[in-house]
Amino acid sequence: MNALRNVRFAVLTLVLSAAGALATVVPAHAADGDTYAAIVFSANGKYGYAREQASKDDAIDNAKVQCQATGELTAVWVKNGYVVLAISDNDVVDADAGRTKEEAIQKVTKRIQDAGGVNVHIVAIVNSDAN
Repeated sequence: MNALRNVRFAVLTLVLSAAGALATVVPAHAADGDTYAAIVFSANGKYGYAREQASKDDAIDNAKVQCQATGELTAVWVKNGYVVLAISDNDVVDADAGRTKEEAIQKVTKRIQDAGGVNVHIVAIVNSDAN
């Protein structure tokens, strides 16, 4: 079971790296200076992300393109903040957002632990303005 979890975590990490390398979306900024980010993920462990988008819909749509998963997807987005994706040792996967990286990490960790997750590992941290 531990080996399977390690493989799944490695696959999630590789997918994020590939998604970042293949990103072809040109960042756009909203007229008011706000930026949006999103992480989209599936039950099978695939995910994608987008940052520096002009709207929530743009962020989610571009994250879906990078995710390349079929079936039901979960999307978490943020305006002027951070989105964090995490997984536990017993395969509870979730994401949450916050104004700061620390807030987003605390929120996703609590969500996963509340769902029975043990030993939470951060898979991806995405800042809406890419700084």
